[in-house]
Amino acid sequence: MTKKALARGTALPLQSQLLAELRKDLSRHAVGARLPTEVELTERYQVSRTTVRNAIQVLVDEGRVVRQQGRGSFVAEPRISRPLDKVWALVESFTAHGLDPESSLRAFDWIDADDAERLGLPEVTLPPTGALHVQRVYRVHAAPVAVADAYLPGEIGQQITRADVEAHPTFQVIEDKFGPILHHARLTVRSRAATEQVAALLDVEVGTPLLVLHRWLHRDDDRLAQFVVYHLVAELFEFTLEPQVDPPHALSHAFTGPRPVLTLRGSTD
Repeated sequence: MTKKALARGTALPLQSQLLAELRKDLSRHAVGARLPTEVELTERYQVSRTTVRNAIQVLVDEGRVVRQQGRGSFVAEPRISRPLDKVWALVESFTAHGLDPESSLRAFDWIDADDAERLGLPEVTLPPTGALHVQRVYRVHAAPVAVADAYLPGEIGQQITRADVEAHPTFQVIEDKFGPILHHARLTVRSRAATEQVAALLDVEVGTPLLVLHRWLHRDDDRLAQFVVYHLVAELFEFTLEPQVDPPHALSHAFTGPRPVLTLRGSTD
């Protein structure tokens, strides 16, 4: 491996110089290409492994690099961006960016109404008949990027077969089987640490921050048609919203600094 020493004794820190070199290297690699290991980069640039690790983490935070546990670091796809003001199937997030995701069905089972609390499903009221649970893992360039757990209650779930969801997204299956019954939705997005189960499916370390999206789809009579929990590799996804600016309103607030602490010294009785 050709060594390329960085300039020492200059105002520009070694990590900043290394970042500049790595960004140039990324531009010469195709998406999905494996990057040199931390040990190889340490030897090439004659810097500490800590410096290399910190520089790679910056690239991960920027969405340029993705780490895969046990495999290494790879050139990342551009962030998959989707608007929050529209209802969409997750597969559309990939195809809109020219990606052709692979999908594997990991669960197709029926859960009882009492299971919602045990599974940690927020604000989901399932009918007495329960719901169909469909779990799917999405991969891009063979790397897992998302886990989707869909819950289809009552008569909807009862009319969906395993063959249906093996061939198509549940969103599409609902529209194909029942027509335009979907009327309105609610979304929440939060950050959550990967559990042991989800970490295994996404091939990340337990505790890795993930984007978690909850989506409720309702019919026009407000009955639940589908509830989905998406666990997404955070550095690969982003959500956008373009809200209207409200007319000026009467906001009056002044921030105040911390109050001084009065300390009495040398006091006597």
